[in-house]
Amino acid sequence: MLLVADANELFIALISRRKNLDLFFNSDLELVSPKFVLEEFNEHKEEVIKKSGLNKEEIEAFVELLSERINFFDKEEYKDFIQPASEITQDLDDVDYLALALKLNCPIWSEDKHFKMQNKIKIYTTREIIEKLKIGEAPQGKTSWHL
Repeated sequence: MLLVADANELFIALISRRKNLDLFFNSDLELVSPKFVLEEFNEHKEEVIKKSGLNKEEIEAFVELLSERINFFDKEEYKDFIQPASEITQDLDDVDYLALALKLNCPIWSEDKHFKMQNKIKIYTTREIIEKLKIGEAPQGKTSWHL
């Protein structure tokens, strides 16, 4: 299943280490995201370190591992879909994700309620993806992958 992953899913995975972390490594998912997500992550790295309890080296190793798992797209690769995407949302933060989803004709993985305010692109929450893939819940929010 091809999905555009919202940056917040990366932050949630690092900070809370819940079930969505396993989804990043699920072989049934092919994840893509706009390349600016990496820049956004670097801008908030200190906050992630503080909230996650991980050190800088652990965070950087995790981001490198995720970068091998997520196909990042330059804006140039989906620029023709920016205008149509901007017509289906009022939230400028959502435009790049929607444009990439339009280009690839795939859903978006996000907990952001703004995405659900449009009806052109399917939006899946973590829970919906887990249900769709029929993945069993991990006990007490534990994940099988550890930092």
